[in-house]
Amino acid sequence: MTIRHISSATVCLTQYRWGKIPLDKAVAQLAQRADGSFARLEEVASALCVSPRTLKRRLRECGWTYRGLIEDIRRVRGQELLTSGAGSIESVAAAVGYSMASGFHRAFRRWHSVTPGAYRRQEMQAASGCS
Repeated sequence: MTIRHISSATVCLTQYRWGKIPLDKAVAQLAQRADGSFARLEEVASALCVSPRTLKRRLRECGWTYRGLIEDIRRVRGQELLTSGAGSIESVAAAVGYSMASGFHRAFRRWHSVTPGAYRRQEMQAASGCS
């Protein structure tokens, strides 16, 4: 864990404890590691000083599951990276926590009903004003 990531996590915890950010946002920030991987539920629960069961229950009260929250982070970050044109599909997959591009490809099709490459092309065409 880098110093920047540790200080970001500290700020996040403070904001959550003071009621300035909702639980799902705090968990999303704490779950993301600097290397693009994600912390286990138990690690996030420990950082929030609650048991894993309590964290699951509180997330459920907010309409989330831990797995669903991680998937949402991956989906949004994947969209951002594809739209920006940053790197190959493989590098985008790795950046959002997939060890293999095929897993990202399947998940992306489930989320958007198109492949990552087709999504990127559509977004690039829309950005250039072409139909």
